[in-house]
Amino acid sequence: MASTPESRLSKKVRTNFTNVHFLKIDSWSTPGMPDLYGLYRYGHNGCPGTFWMELKCTKINKLGLSPQQVAINLKLSEYNIPNYILAESLSRRQLKIFPGTRVQ
Repeated sequence: MASTPESRLSKKVRTNFTNVHFLKIDSWSTPGMPDLYGLYRYGHNGCPGTFWMELKCTKINKLGLSPQQVAINLKLSEYNIPNYILAESLSRRQLKIFPGTRVQ
């Protein structure tokens, strides 16, 4: 089975962020849920931290977020829950990260 660009990006992220434990969320049951939930320890006392990450791969200069994805990212931001959109430009081979507050 051929993998999609977003599944390859997910694997790349989970492989390279060695200090973060990622849970991959299959969003078929809840449309708009971000793709990854990250868990990590920060600070000298090892306090836990979490964040959500939506993965997008695009050939054009547009992310193409669904209305449900926009709504969930805005709701997470409203409650000060860290959330990001990691976009990979397939034509330029670049990665960009945006805070969830900028989804509109």
